[in-house]
Amino acid sequence: TIFVQVIMTEVIANISAWLDNITGTEGSLGYIVIALFVIVVLSQGGQTKNIEEKKEPEEEEEPEPPRNFTLEQLKYFDGKYDEKKEEDKPVYLSLNGTVFDVSAGRDFYGPDGPYECFAGREC
Repeated sequence: TIFVQVIMTEVIANISAWLDNITGTEGSLGYIVIALFVIVVLSQGGQTKNIEEKKEPEEEEEPEPPRNFTLEQLKYFDGKYDEKKEEDKPVYLSLNGTVFDVSAGRDFYGPDGPYECFAGREC
């Protein structure tokens, strides 16, 4: 077994020297081993055998209501102030018939925002 260890050490040293010579980088075998390790770990998706963890039940969110609007109805949701309700209207935009609530991006899509022209419209 000592003989095998000596032979393996010499083989690894020769491979390391050969790789260093090809790449021009000292210790390139180490870099290759690390890269292979990372590739193997990432290819497994970081999956490990987990012991069953106690998970707290997640609060169920209310599903968002479907947003089926005509173009005329969609125009209302431009983010401008609604005097009747005395609050800002939501900001919706539609892309290929799918309506998105972009109220969280009011600074971008709402009044005086750089993308205000998309609010309440089909894009």
